[in-house]
Amino acid sequence: LAAANTLDSYRSHTLLAYAGVDTTGQPAKAAVELSVEYAREPRSRRLVLSESGISDKSQGATQPNLINYYQIGNKLYSNFGSQCMMITGDETLPFDTPDTAFLADSNLLFADQLHLTPAGPDEEVNGIASRRYTFDIGSLADWLDLSQGQAVKADGQVWIAAEGNYITRLQIDMVLASSGSTLAPDLSQGNLRIEYELSDPNADIAVE
Repeated sequence: LAAANTLDSYRSHTLLAYAGVDTTGQPAKAAVELSVEYAREPRSRRLVLSESGISDKSQGATQPNLINYYQIGNKLYSNFGSQCMMITGDETLPFDTPDTAFLADSNLLFADQLHLTPAGPDEEVNGIASRRYTFDIGSLADWLDLSQGQAVKADGQVWIAAEGNYITRLQIDMVLASSGSTLAPDLSQGNLRIEYELSDPNADIAVE
């Protein structure tokens, strides 16, 4: 499957949420959301990262966080509360490639794409004709740490653009039975959900 970086522009939204028990036996519930606007020409990107329910160990409390990143050409700006920062660099700048690697490139997400099961006729996802597939734990890549026993169950659905072969929507549900997950390191056992959706491929997007 082709990576999303074949597109000239797009918007996307990612949600990672979990609920269960942490490594100290206390209830744990948290969510991380990432919204992205991307344009190849001129090279620019905006990322908005929000967190809720994740403890701030320096403050000893749990509070929401919001971080804005802007990349315009070879300059990266970040804003976190009252703190602002600018980085000037070259092709190695953070966020130079679209989205996080595992969502931009399905080859990193699925260990065996042949095990994706077609699920009905094409559907539209944000106006994009997409083919829907289902999958289970055996189709997911080892980097998710599933092979180490953290997940006892994982399944989901993925929608892939009929033209372009990029992921337009993704839903994964996991049941974790032990600690050590790279996606929810504080969770000892519970449920983890990942959602991803892409819109406005190759649209006229001005990142401001």
